[in-house]
Amino acid sequence: MAGTIDALSAGMRTKRAWVILAVLALGACGGEATTNSSAGGGGNSGSSGSGAGGSGAVVGTGGSGAIAGMSGSGAGGTGGSACDDPSAKTCSGAGQCVLATSNCCLCGVPEITDYVAMNLASAPKCTCEGPACGCASMDNPNLAASCESGQCAAWDVRQRDDYSACKVDGDCKLRAGLGCCEACVASEYNLVAIRQDAQSPIVQAVCSPAADCPDCVVQYPSNASAACVAGHCKVVIAP
Repeated sequence: MAGTIDALSAGMRTKRAWVILAVLALGACGGEATTNSSAGGGGNSGSSGSGAGGSGAVVGTGGSGAIAGMSGSGAGGTGGSACDDPSAKTCSGAGQCVLATSNCCLCGVPEITDYVAMNLASAPKCTCEGPACGCASMDNPNLAASCESGQCAAWDVRQRDDYSACKVDGDCKLRAGLGCCEACVASEYNLVAIRQDAQSPIVQAVCSPAADCPDCVVQYPSNASAACVAGHCKVVIAP
């Protein structure tokens, strides 16, 4: 009987020793056996961005494992510094001004508010600097720029009384765009309607003195005509 008790006591002492060793080992490894999921959490994300062209970046900061966010640039409107530079709008004569835009996303038919008028030397600095948007776009032949009182000015021929005001259809005629030289063969997509007496003033406004246009009779589409609509000349395309 005494031998049995001694054996049991020895077994209990052995088990107690193993428990003590396990506790000591656990303490050496960090103390607690539970997992703290919040340990090492990162800080708050900060944001920074620059206005020109709509560029921006978002970057995570703080504890270990901080994850960098997205960064990128996108084309904005015509508000870039190069487009707003007052010196870019100065001019001294005809043929020195063009329309420019920094907006890559001119979807559909753009209007005069989508552009700025500037001199030829500065225009390349105010251009689209990114991928075009996934949308269809086309030119608006009614828009142009010219030098007026030493400043480049953008205008829409449909809103200029001196170029398109009318009373009857006979006051109007077709023109292939508002460039210096008309194409010898016009299409319905580049036609504008102007007053009969506006051809020379428009040429004087947009052509440099050194311009040399081809000597040809412009062929207009047979289904196109110019009519007086609400006091201004308008292009009419027959079905």
